[in-house]
Amino acid sequence: MASCTITSPGGNAPSLVKFRIPFHSNKQNEDCLSRVILVIDRSGSMCGGPWKQVQSAVQAIYEMNQKLARDASFEPIVITYNDTVSVTDLASIAKTTACGSTDFVKAFQQVQNTIKQINVKKRIVIIFMTDGCDSCNRPNAIIDAQTKLRMFLNKSGFDCVVHVIGYSKDHDLNMMNTLKTLGTTEGIYRYAEGSMGLDEKFRELFEFADLTIEFTIKLPNIKEPIKITGEMIDSNYVEAECWLSLNENIKDPIEIIIGTNHYNIIPKSTEPDTIFIIKSLSKRTNDITTQNELDQIQNELQQVNMFGSYLSGTKTDRQLAIELRVELQTRLNTLHSIMADIARGTLNQTAALAKMNDLRYADKFSKSSRQRRMDQRAVRNQANLQLIDKKLNELKFNQETAFNNVDLTTFTCCLTLNNCQDMMIESQDDIMGVGLVVERQEHVVDAPTLISVKHVSVTILSRSACDDAIKMKLNIGDAAQLHGGFILSKSNAPTTSTNFKQRKSNNQQQSEFTRGVAAEPINTFLPLYICDAHFERVQIMLEPILGYIFTLDITGYKNDQLLGLYSILGQIMNASPRNGSEREEIILYEFTRLCQNLLPRTLEYLGQENDILKKFMANPTGRSKAHIQNLMTLFGYIHALGIKTIDESIRYAIVEELYRRHFSYIYHGTSDNIINEHLQSLLYDKDDDNNNNNDNDTNKESNINDLSYVKTKNDKTNDGHFAQYARAVLKKNEKNPKIPTENIDIEFEIPERPISIMNNKIRSKMIELLSPFSIKSIQNVLDRLGIRMMDISNEQECHILRSMLVQCLRFYSNESINSAVFNKTFFDVRTDSERILIAAHEDFDANRQTLTKNRIEQIRALEIARRTVLTKDIGVYLGRMMIYAPTRGGKIFDTILSLLLDRSQKQVPLLAEKISIIFTGRYKEHHDAEKEFDVLSNGIAWFPDRSIINRVKEALGEDQWDDLDRLMRGRTCGHVYRLSDIPNRHGYCNSHPNPLLVVQWSP
Repeated sequence: MASCTITSPGGNAPSLVKFRIPFHSNKQNEDCLSRVILVIDRSGSMCGGPWKQVQSAVQAIYEMNQKLARDASFEPIVITYNDTVSVTDLASIAKTTACGSTDFVKAFQQVQNTIKQINVKKRIVIIFMTDGCDSCNRPNAIIDAQTKLRMFLNKSGFDCVVHVIGYSKDHDLNMMNTLKTLGTTEGIYRYAEGSMGLDEKFRELFEFADLTIEFTIKLPNIKEPIKITGEMIDSNYVEAECWLSLNENIKDPIEIIIGTNHYNIIPKSTEPDTIFIIKSLSKRTNDITTQNELDQIQNELQQVNMFGSYLSGTKTDRQLAIELRVELQTRLNTLHSIMADIARGTLNQTAALAKMNDLRYADKFSKSSRQRRMDQRAVRNQANLQLIDKKLNELKFNQETAFNNVDLTTFTCCLTLNNCQDMMIESQDDIMGVGLVVERQEHVVDAPTLISVKHVSVTILSRSACDDAIKMKLNIGDAAQLHGGFILSKSNAPTTSTNFKQRKSNNQQQSEFTRGVAAEPINTFLPLYICDAHFERVQIMLEPILGYIFTLDITGYKNDQLLGLYSILGQIMNASPRNGSEREEIILYEFTRLCQNLLPRTLEYLGQENDILKKFMANPTGRSKAHIQNLMTLFGYIHALGIKTIDESIRYAIVEELYRRHFSYIYHGTSDNIINEHLQSLLYDKDDDNNNNNDNDTNKESNINDLSYVKTKNDKTNDGHFAQYARAVLKKNEKNPKIPTENIDIEFEIPERPISIMNNKIRSKMIELLSPFSIKSIQNVLDRLGIRMMDISNEQECHILRSMLVQCLRFYSNESINSAVFNKTFFDVRTDSERILIAAHEDFDANRQTLTKNRIEQIRALEIARRTVLTKDIGVYLGRMMIYAPTRGGKIFDTILSLLLDRSQKQVPLLAEKISIIFTGRYKEHHDAEKEFDVLSNGIAWFPDRSIINRVKEALGEDQWDDLDRLMRGRTCGHVYRLSDIPNRHGYCNSHPNPLLVVQWSP
């Protein structure tokens, strides 16, 4: 049944309108569902970590689509662009590389062509991502292409929205703000500051786009319909919230049109409550531009009373209010940080605008899919919970024989002093277990194997005693700390250890609801086997127990939490050395028995073909984090299987995966050049007495700054063409001036080399690579399983280790290992160690031409930048800048800036004038000239970050810097209005911009 609720604060303030509308994603309504088009920048500046992040996100989207078994007509379309453009699919992104320059015009044209080709009337969602500025077209050409795309989308006859992701501080914020308005509905802007955040932003935005549904409402006495964007919360309903300015209470029906369905709903009015106050503060946060406004909202939020009679409604409403407050405070904290960085001068002001724009949409993602999935789980599990009491009542056990083989003295609750037998007789729903201290990052809700066991207690407790301890502690302690709570997700260390003895220096306040017999803290209850009768009771109560362990909600159970138990088992094995204290061994033994008896249930969930150990051994893909996020799960699973002796095949596979995950952690986001250097050392290094020739080749290969590679010299005639072009464009004395080109001949080649036999230099390299790797944090669990690491002093294992390290470095990321399996280039290190080296060598040999080409491009960019910087003719400089760096982006511009500010080189002619043109984007023929010519970015000023400003100050000197500072005073950076400078309907134009959308020069 459709519903509508309106909460009005009174006066002229906008009202919060909530909709809940039945919707079935069937054939009749398929036109309401979205067809997603991903438009991805794969230019050279995306190379390395950023492109791997994109590939990781696209791989996750691909896997999501595979699981949902979507119809081909809903498969996302992928458009990648650099100076060329291509249409591909999700699976093919893993095989593509990032290179070349950036051409937005071609990307916009391809979007139009693609929409024409698919020829459907579905809602189109375009997700556009870039990390920089167009380096192939003039600004007017880009504006024309945007206008054509806007007209095409608006005349297409179907709903369309454009979402944008800007990556790095150098992306064109103005263009991104324009792009998100091109569709029939305004899209969302997200900003990823570093490559680490790009993956997350991409996934969030895709999931949001995939679940949104547009519908139309018609209000009484208002002719124009209003489009609303809602979200599918499950397969049967769409929910939406919006803020509308309503002059009076609506008593007549509101007409809602969604797909083929029409609803007429009389809205229900409600009074403002705590939830409404927090949401209204969140809405106002979107418009914050000053520290005073931020402080005002912060003060108002602190005045919101979250307890007592002030917060009415159900328990769910109270929980929602608390969550909304936490989310809003997180946004305010981020804004405080941004304001502080601006005040310190450590944040590029354009980047600050991007971050603040991104925060305006953060509330759409803050609750994210985690809470949505938790809500769905609660509904799904509620029916099962209601059956538990009935099953427990029916469960009987023989009081005389059930505990014959149980040491009741050991299994006695330290709080109630009842032994296990007395407890089970007195209560039908009580069980016994052991205390733990756990730490949960937020993602444990969806990835239970990543729960971290910080300490294993030796104290036996009953569940009811733990409940009583929590109630008592709630009255005297901090409720958020009792059970470990959730901590903010942080960068993952290699997920092979519990880190239970690590990070003690971070000592946060210890979370606990009681202390054990050795005064050890306890914040989690873990059931044990003890005997068959006890296990039968545990098995019935397992779902709420696991739900609470991993999500702090008894309705939060999900089958994959069974795997979390094996992760905990592995961590308990690792918590103490083999043959430790008797009590530790008893607890480990009883928990192992529980996990052993849950193996059938676990295999029923996984399926025989997905057995953890079998899949780990059968295919390298089964070793990746996509399948085993924490290797402690594998260790616990092996122990539960009762495997007494680990054979060599399992040993080699585990050791190799440990090394691979280590490299994945330390080299995440690292340039491929560093990985290639390590690989080349492992393949080609020779001992010092045989390496004289090799050193010469290496030096020749690495020194790309050597100008001897450039065979074409510059001359005045060549420079004159650029000066002539600048005059023609700036003074407009030619209609279509020809863009000058120059031929730069470069002779450079990477020589071919054979694979070296094992030698001391390669051994030294292996030791260097493994020196940061330590098994100290997982030593106990490896000892218990009998897993021994590779011995470099053993000649046979040394050769295998060399191949193992080569393979681990080549495929250290999950994306690369998946690609290797697909291409059949991942080999068994035991039987194919030589083949691994040959494959790596062949890969290098095949890529020599590509590597050579990339080095030549670097040399070419350096030569162009050198010619631009060293010219003594300002006209030549203008022409080159207008052609090679018209938007202050790309490798050539970065190189030009570096050369201008490099104080170790010879004096740059006309340095102050050249830097002034870069900063202002404009040029005057002489100091007193009235006319200024727009040279770069349509004459928009450039506000770099503080580090660049400091380098400019050093390069110019105090007097020339003061001149530049005076020249920049009064200039702004931000939204660009129409060229005519005619005010828009809000009264703003380039000479009088909206202060909310611009920043002033403040070095």
